Amino acid sequence: HVYNEISAHAAGATHFDPEVDTIFEIGGQDSKYIYLRNGVPIDYAMNNACSAGTGSFLEESARGDLGITVSDIADLAIAAPSPVHFKATCAAFINSAIRLAQQKGHPHDNIVAGLVYAIAGNYLNRVKGPRYVGKKVFLQGGVALNRAVGHAFSHSVGRNVVIPPSPELLGALGVGLLALAVTAWIATTQLD
Repeated sequence: HVYNEISAHAAGATHFDPEVDTIFEIGGQDSKYIYLRNGVPIDYAMNNACSAGTGSFLEESARGDLGITVSDIADLAIAAPSPVHFKATCAAFINSAIRLAQQKGHPHDNIVAGLVYAIAGNYLNRVKGPRYVGKKVFLQGGVALNRAVGHAFSHSVGRNVVIPPSPELLGALGVGLLALAVTAWIATTQLD
C-alpha cells in the first residue's frame, strides 16, 4: 500500500462517517478533491499552482486589503446582504478586483462575502473541475473552520456540505489511523 495525504484525509473522514464519498480539502497552502468508493480514494486532484483558493489567500486578502482579522470573516460574510461577484480566479487579479470594489463603494461585508464565494468558486473550477460530487460531502482543512466557506460551498454545489469535528486535523488523524493499521498488520504477519 502507498499512503499519502490523499489516503490520510480519506481515513480521517471515514473515521467520522463511513458514508462520506466526496472530500473538499482546503488548507493554508493547497487544496485537494477526493472521491471515495467504500472509503477508498478512486479519484483525486490537487491545485497545481494557484493560491487563490487557499486559506492564506483569504486571510491575507481580508487583512491586507480590508483590515479585517481572520476571526471576523465568517460573521461578516454570512451577514452580507449582497456579496460582490469576483470573476477573477488568480490571487493577483482578485486583489485588484477588491480594490476596485472598494472604489465603487461596496461595503466590507459584501466584499468579504464575495471573497468567500471566490474561494469556493475557484476550488470548484480549478481543483474539482468536472469531477463528480457525491451524496455525502465533507469540507476539511483549516479553511473549514470558517463556517462562511462551508455555507458558500453548500450554496455553490446545491447540497449539504458537512464540516466534521476538527476539520483542520483530519489529515493528521488519518495518518495516525493508517499507522495503527500498518502496525497491526505487521504484528499479525510476524505471528504467522
